[in-house]
Amino acid sequence: MSRSSTIRIAASLAAALAIAACGKPEEPKQNEADIAKIIAAGQAKVNERASEAVQEHLDRVVDADGKPLTPGDMKQDVDSLYKVDTELAEANYKVAKEKCDTSAGAAKDDCLKLAKADYEVAMADAQAKQAGAKAEIESAAPPK
Repeated sequence: MSRSSTIRIAASLAAALAIAACGKPEEPKQNEADIAKIIAAGQAKVNERASEAVQEHLDRVVDADGKPLTPGDMKQDVDSLYKVDTELAEANYKVAKEKCDTSAGAAKDDCLKLAKADYEVAMADAQAKQAGAKAEIESAAPPK
């Protein structure tokens, strides 16, 4: 056997072992640690986004100087809340995907599909909530 054949066989074996290792479920303790990190990071992002939304709202209230907020200002508040909702949906999706790592094969595929479907529903809900709130603002606004 030539040296290049031996190297090819060794490389193929190493690749096969690496692929096999990727298909194994993650150890529960490691998965719990990963989930905790993802939750902490997601919570930090959601908190940051919510804090920004509140600060932006307060800035608009101060700028209004005792007058009611304009429909444009209220729509900006709705957009800020939409960003919070989408950030939360993304954080929950990341956690759900990580939880799937304790499974393998078809069970993992099914878990990932469910996580994706839940994410898509959450995003659609956020969009519907945003559109509904903006429609309410428009219908309550005085005619121009």
